[in-house]
Amino acid sequence: QPFPADKTALHLLAFAASMADIMIRVLKQKGDKLPTVKDPYLDIEGVTLRLYWEVYRSLSNDSSLLHEAARFQFLHLLKYLLPHLSAPNSKEREDWRRDRNAHQDLTCEVYQHLSDIVDSSTRYRRSVQQIARSVIVEGAEVFFPDDETRRYHMNKVISSLKENVQTPSQSLTFESLYRFYTT
Repeated sequence: QPFPADKTALHLLAFAASMADIMIRVLKQKGDKLPTVKDPYLDIEGVTLRLYWEVYRSLSNDSSLLHEAARFQFLHLLKYLLPHLSAPNSKEREDWRRDRNAHQDLTCEVYQHLSDIVDSSTRYRRSVQQIARSVIVEGAEVFFPDDETRRYHMNKVISSLKENVQTPSQSLTFESLYRFYTT
């Protein structure tokens, strides 16, 4: 009998996401300081957006319950990785400076995928759409890493308002950028 690798990986993802969620809730309830990039409780030093995205893309586009659950868990994990991904380590900063266009292409690809999930009313389950919404709103520093990118997306949202053609993801982009500029 073959080893159920898909189900095992899904259980590991669910466990990691659940542990991160529980840790954050307990720390908030106790009033303790939340983990920071400099002082994380979990060692996530080697995790980059590129690595995350390569693993995420390797999931098939199968709409089976197992693959939907895996997508949900991966997006849930991305939500908890956002603070780490927005403050890259020195090696990542060096890579980003060396190949800025590749980094922008990557963040754009991830952001566009999340937008497609949010804007699709039938393709993805509601739980996957909800976590994608949350990642867009909380991910301004990751998806819009520089002034030029933030300005471009803000202008795009404003143009869509003028034309009365606004998608759910554009509303979330506005909310994300608004939170970024006001905090």
